[in-house]
Amino acid sequence: MTMRKRLPALVLSLLLVLALCACGESKVDYPALDAPDLDTMTLSEVANGSVRAKYDASEWLADPSIDPLTFYYLADTSDEENMVNINVDFLLSGVKRLTEDDMSDMLAELEGEYSNELTIQEKRMCSLDGSAAIYMEGTMQFTDKTIDLMIENGAFTQEEIDAIGGRDVLLSVPPVSQLYIFSVNGGDLFICTGTYFSADQKADVLEGMTVLARTAESRGIPRYSAFLSDREQDLARAALNRAAVPENAYHFEGGWPGAERRLLCLEPEGSWPDSPLCCVRLTCRVQAGAALPAHKDYLGSLMGLELRREALGDIVLPSDAPGTAYVFALEPAAQLICQELLQAGRVEVTIQLLPLEELPEFPQAERTLQTATVSSLRLDAVLAAMLHCSRSMAAELITAGRVEINHLPVESVHAPVYEGDVFTVRGKGRFGLTALPGKSRKDRAIIEFFQY
Repeated sequence: MTMRKRLPALVLSLLLVLALCACGESKVDYPALDAPDLDTMTLSEVANGSVRAKYDASEWLADPSIDPLTFYYLADTSDEENMVNINVDFLLSGVKRLTEDDMSDMLAELEGEYSNELTIQEKRMCSLDGSAAIYMEGTMQFTDKTIDLMIENGAFTQEEIDAIGGRDVLLSVPPVSQLYIFSVNGGDLFICTGTYFSADQKADVLEGMTVLARTAESRGIPRYSAFLSDREQDLARAALNRAAVPENAYHFEGGWPGAERRLLCLEPEGSWPDSPLCCVRLTCRVQAGAALPAHKDYLGSLMGLELRREALGDIVLPSDAPGTAYVFALEPAAQLICQELLQAGRVEVTIQLLPLEELPEFPQAERTLQTATVSSLRLDAVLAAMLHCSRSMAAELITAGRVEINHLPVESVHAPVYEGDVFTVRGKGRFGLTALPGKSRKDRAIIEFFQY
């Protein structure tokens, strides 16, 4: 059995990747990571679609057919022969250096994503060829979640899992030891992951990783995040600006001009775009006069397929095509929808995977601007005006954790509000505060808002 371990979230989770985009030019004074002198080694070169690197062919077998680029240990490992491995993956361009804040953010993201699977025993900043790097040691346990993620991201195929006896075989594997090195070469961020099973293998795995971390080069492939909320897009822009990533090196794409949920597309100059963005058209089979599914019905049915929310973009219900919905999704999610979705709510649907260039022009939603007066510009008062309810009811929604401002949870009824704020009230909808025109004759604050 071969084990192709990687951490898919490190590529797909935008927030993790961008947390690593630290800038600054302060001197690196971290302890040096033990590494062999490359000038004394005879190295071979190998490349796949994303990474080119040099390695010791007398110790490792390269497999360029796999993404990430993977190397298997040639030494005799008894029952675990060829399971000891290293892989190296390109994450992001335009990174200047790594900091201790990056390490803390990355660890928090990892432990949040893999709270039941990953245990980190050691972490530290180090230097590698004079540049800051991040080193971690941990163990990873196979679970249904990790297997699903690995299938989704190409680390395993279902056929490979079936060939070794199915999921039960993987689930019975004891926790595996892993090493992680995050390094920056020529402004490109890479992760090297090493998997080993005994203490005597650790030194050889680490040596192989340091060689790869120092020789890895990006082949200029495009990278894409999962779908991001507008709040996450704002965080992405800020991080990219901090990292001095040129504006022409990235853009956001949601599939249609009015998209709210969008992918971050990192497309280096000269790369071939390969966006995972797809659109699925759902057409309801209902008799005339029957109730049509609402947005929540479509979303509920899609989530019933056990899709992750970040795999789904906007769900557009054109006003000029009742009973038709356009679902924007990542390619694997789109394929699953086409194969498994039978109905939206209680209504049967027919499904078609639609090329983006064949999408119709969706009519812009008409938003009715509303005006109200409030006693103060604090959250409970403004929310009560928007929902046409009492302040006490608005306060209950806030303290129950059902309210977000600009996609951040808020539980204080006294929180101030500002022009341009977006309010999300779970179960009630979303509202935009468009203007604060001033005071009424009775000295009450005037607000202008609309409901999405």
